[in-house]
Amino acid sequence: MHTWMRDNYKIIPIEHHHGLYKFEVVQNNEVIAVISPATLIQQKQVITALDEGEDIHGWDDCTGNTIYVY
Repeated sequence: MHTWMRDNYKIIPIEHHHGLYKFEVVQNNEVIAVISPATLIQQKQVITALDEGEDIHGWDDCTGNTIYVY
């Protein structure tokens, strides 16, 4: 697993529970959001989207909150 870099933020995977990772969104050295997949399928979808270069602004954090990155 690796860190994904975007223009003004990065996404850092953190091992969480039974092979699941949470993904911390860091901007200006501050965690501004955490993406918390509940299943391995959701995790794979997150990783695929990040690998494809998607911007996470407007994403759901997998717990019902919208992520805003400015």
